[in-house]
Amino acid sequence: MTSKPELSFHDREKSMNLRKLVIIVSMNVLLMATLVGGPSPAYAQESGALQFQTTASGYEIRVEEFASNLSVGSSQILVTLREAGTGEGIDDARVVVRVKHDLSGEEGWVTALSFLNDPDLYKAQVSLTAPGTWRLWVEVDGRLGRVEVEILPLEVPALRSYSSGSFIFIGVFMVLVLGATYVWWSSRKALRERGAAQGLPEDSGRDPGAGSDEAGE
Repeated sequence: MTSKPELSFHDREKSMNLRKLVIIVSMNVLLMATLVGGPSPAYAQESGALQFQTTASGYEIRVEEFASNLSVGSSQILVTLREAGTGEGIDDARVVVRVKHDLSGEEGWVTALSFLNDPDLYKAQVSLTAPGTWRLWVEVDGRLGRVEVEILPLEVPALRSYSSGSFIFIGVFMVLVLGATYVWWSSRKALRERGAAQGLPEDSGRDPGAGSDEAGE
C-alpha cells in the first residue's frame, strides 16, 4: 500500500508564507473599508439630534430633530413650548410641523401631540418620502396667539443599490477566496511534484494512498 507523500519543510514554509500574505492583504482591505466607509461630514449628525431654539410672539420654542432614521425617510420632532417671560410650560397649544421638499415642492404636515407626564413637550413623526433637502416649520396656535417659525432643514440621503462599502466587502471576500484557492492549488502542486520525484504515478484525482478495493481485502 503506497503512502501519500508529505510536504517538505520548504513546501510547508511556502504554504505558511502564502497564508500570511492572504491574512495581511485581507487586513489591509478591511482597514481601507473602515476608512472609506466612515460617516461623511454631510451626515455626521445622523446619530444624534439637531437642536434649535428661538423666541417668537412671547413663545419660547425649543426643537429637537432626530435624524437617525433619515435613510428610511422619517424623523422624530420634539417641540418644547414655554412662555418666554415666565418660563411657564404651555400644555394647551396646537402644534403642527410642516415639511416641504426644496426642489420638488412636495409638502406635508403632521400634528405634534403632547405627553401626559410632560405636557409642554410635543412630539411628531414626519415622513420624508424623497431624497434631498426638506425644509421644516413649526406652527404654534395657543394662548399667546399664532406663530410660525422655520427650523433646521433635514437632508435625506439618496438610496443606492450598491454603496462603496458593498464593493469593498465583495473585494475582501474575493481576496479570501482567491487566496485560499491559491494555497490549496500550491499544496496540491507540491504533492504532485514530490510524488513524481519519488517515482509515484501522477495524481489523477484519486488519493494515492487509497489503493483499490482488492488491496484493502
